[in-house]
Amino acid sequence: MLAGAGTAAGYGASMATDDEKAEALRKLEGEHAKVMSSLGDVWVRVEAVRTSKPTDNLHDLLGDLEKAVDKVRSGGLFGSGAKSHRRALEAWQELDVHDER
Repeated sequence: MLAGAGTAAGYGASMATDDEKAEALRKLEGEHAKVMSSLGDVWVRVEAVRTSKPTDNLHDLLGDLEKAVDKVRSGGLFGSGAKSHRRALEAWQELDVHDER
């Protein structure tokens, strides 16, 4: 038998149940909603840059925007931000890929 010919090629891989796929999709949707709800400060910072005047400090405004985006991506000190969405997406895609084989 070839090395890695098992689950990598789809042989022997268990098919995801409808309940597993529904749960993975529910988690993915929940994580997506959390990230979307945390975008408020990003939009505020984007608007500050958009409406800035030549006399405003764009460097600082863009720095504030960068910090807001980073907080959404990382979740800040206690959250997990978009990282949790990425993990949920990967889990859902893994279930979906196995079903296509």
